[in-house]
Amino acid sequence: MGAASAFSAVLNGKRQTFAVIGGRIMDTRTLSEWDTFGRAVEGPLSGQRLQPAGGTDSFWFDWAAFHPDTEVWEP
Repeated sequence: MGAASAFSAVLNGKRQTFAVIGGRIMDTRTLSEWDTFGRAVEGPLSGQRLQPAGGTDSFWFDWAAFHPDTEVWEP
C-alpha cells in the first residue's frame, strides 16, 4: 500500500514552495532539501521542521460509505 504525509508550507511566517529537483524535494526559495517527514536535511534551513497538517489515510470505499455526499473533483 502507498503512504502519504502532509505538512504546512509556512515556516517562520514565510510560505515555502516545493519542487522535486533531481529526485530530491527542494524548497524553491532557499534550495534546502527536505525529507518525507517534513525535515530540512540540507541547505540553509537544515534542522528546521514543517508542522504536520491534518489528514486522513483511507480507502475510497471506506470514505464513500461514511461520507456519501462527498463531491469528487475531476480536472
